[in-house]
Amino acid sequence: MTNCKKESKKNRVLNICIHTVGGIIILAGIVAVAMWLWNMLIPDIIGWKAINYWQTMGLLVLTNLFIWPLRRRGKDHHDHLHKHVEEHFHTDDTNTEE
Repeated sequence: MTNCKKESKKNRVLNICIHTVGGIIILAGIVAVAMWLWNMLIPDIIGWKAINYWQTMGLLVLTNLFIWPLRRRGKDHHDHLHKHVEEHFHTDDTNTEE
């Protein structure tokens, strides 16, 4: 039974390592694609300078810092609006006035 626990722990550690390396590779790919798009489009369209890898990473982090709270607020706002509509516009046959 202890051998089975050791195998399970090894598999768990291996799984964490694989996911960590995979996440780093995916992040590096996203940053590289964003940098390529910026450097192909923005200098020709707007005339701004090309950016390097770390500047691209910083822009993506900064963008997520600004957009992430808006995404959360949007869902909460939708839920609040839905609740408001249900409370004020729900028709109930027992409360009809004559």
